[in-house]
Amino acid sequence: GLTRPRGSHNRRLPSEGIKKDCFLLLISLLMNTTEGDSRACRDIQPEHLIACIGNLWDDSRVPHRGSSHTDELSALLGVMINVVDEIGCESICEERESLSELVTILCAMVTSEAREGVGDAGDGGVDVDEGSVTLESLEQRDAKQKGSSEAYGSILLGFLVVGSAEARELAEAQLKGRSGDGLDGIKASIERVLAFYLSVGALTPKTQARLTGLIDALAKI
Repeated sequence: GLTRPRGSHNRRLPSEGIKKDCFLLLISLLMNTTEGDSRACRDIQPEHLIACIGNLWDDSRVPHRGSSHTDELSALLGVMINVVDEIGCESICEERESLSELVTILCAMVTSEAREGVGDAGDGGVDVDEGSVTLESLEQRDAKQKGSSEAYGSILLGFLVVGSAEARELAEAQLKGRSGDGLDGIKASIERVLAFYLSVGALTPKTQARLTGLIDALAKI
């Protein structure tokens, strides 16, 4: 499972049918549960969450299945953002192997978002205002959602880079080979995310302030 202490480390995920729908609903509930709740965030097992994100990201890069898991990926990234924002990076950074896997995926998302543009996310994906997620809001499974998951990936990577020197070093090494902007590419990506969601009126003042604060912190690195 994704929370302590139940479950074993299992990278297999439901790919279709009612099991996939139930998995998606459970993730959305987990995202809502961890919003602003430090106790719920501490119950999360980051290494299992990262394993799931890795599986979903790998699936998203398979041409004939490119949008099969983008909704679940967005929600899982939302859970990770809640954890980092609420209790910090310590639990995620405990295992270097898991942290390295996560940073590698997030750096790939940042460079992909820079090429394609967050505006392609349209109105699909997970609502970022107030962390509110419903099954209905997650059921639009098309290519537009890929931009949404990559936008969340940029935000999560920003929090990790600001909060952990180890994550910052890993990201710098990854982005050096993929983007001439280096760590500045993370800041630029989040700025695009902020501009897009402001343009469609999808942010609360609280969320806007959090993203603005994250951008300012990245600028000081």
